[in-house]
Amino acid sequence: MVRFVKKVRGYNIKLKDLKMFAEDVLKLYGKEKENVTILLCGNRLIKKLNKEYLSKNSPTNVIAFPINEILEDGKYLGDIAISIPFALSSVKGSEEKLENEIKKLIIHGILHLLGWDHEKDSGEMEREEEKLRRLFIGKV
Repeated sequence: MVRFVKKVRGYNIKLKDLKMFAEDVLKLYGKEKENVTILLCGNRLIKKLNKEYLSKNSPTNVIAFPINEILEDGKYLGDIAISIPFALSSVKGSEEKLENEIKKLIIHGILHLLGWDHEKDSGEMEREEEKLRRLFIGKV
C-alpha cells in the first residue's frame, strides 16, 4: 500500500493517480502488498532531511529511506521524500510536465527502496529506471 503525505501547497497534484502509479511499479517487482510512504514537500524540508541523513546541506529532488521492517499491517519497505519545487524546476516550471517528473522520481525512490544504488553499481540502476520510464511513462 502506498500512502502520500503532502506538505506543500499550491500545486495541482493528482495524488490518486500517483498512488496508482507507485502501486503499479511495486507490483512489477512483486511488492504490491508492502507499505511505502511518499512525502511531497518543499525545498526547505528536503534540504533539512538531506543535511540530517546524508550530510548534504542543499535541497535535492528525491531521497529514499529504506526501512524493510515487518509491522502489524505488513512489511514496511520505506519512505520516499520528493521536493515538488525542485521537480518543477527540472521541467522548467511546466506544471503540465510536473506529474511525469514526479513519476520519474517515484521510480527512482522505489528502486532505492528495493536495494538498487546508482552510486555503487555500474549503470544497472540507470538502465532499470530507463526501462521503467519507457514502460510506465512512455517516451522520455
